[in-house]
Amino acid sequence: MNYLDLRHPFFLPLWRRVFITGGLLCWAGVEFFAGSPFFGVIVLALSGYGFYKLIWRFDPAAFERPR
Repeated sequence: MNYLDLRHPFFLPLWRRVFITGGLLCWAGVEFFAGSPFFGVIVLALSGYGFYKLIWRFDPAAFERPR
């Protein structure tokens, strides 16, 4: 079991993956607006990683099914 397992069944619905990625993008905007560009760049990078792994490279066959 990994600490951050992106193949967990929680991530199967598209709306959850879009909500997580969009939430990270909004939080990056909050950080930039608050005058904290360092944390804004970090959260922006996390949202890019989330978009890449959860939306762009999504493979439903690789996901674990609940037992």
